[in-house]
Amino acid sequence: MRRQPGEVVLVVGGDLDLATAPLLATTLADVLGGESGPRVVLDLADLDFIDAVGLGHIIGARRRLSDRGGTLVVRQPSPPARRLLELCELGDLVR
Repeated sequence: MRRQPGEVVLVVGGDLDLATAPLLATTLADVLGGESGPRVVLDLADLDFIDAVGLGHIIGARRRLSDRGGTLVVRQPSPPARRLLELCELGDLVR
């Protein structure tokens, strides 16, 4: 995790699934608890696999950030991540 004024960058690699999504949820909760309205960037370039649970955590974090005046964007999604985001019509997350 890299913190800059008003922005937090999280690099997510490997698998984001039922087993690993709680770690992302905990990290995102820490970010959301720290400052109001941050911009959170999820760097998914090294993500090998993502399932519905992982995607659900990303969507939930996006909603919570939006409620607090923040934003969540995805940077450099790996091919599996890009495919799932596009299938779920969440391509607007990608910047």
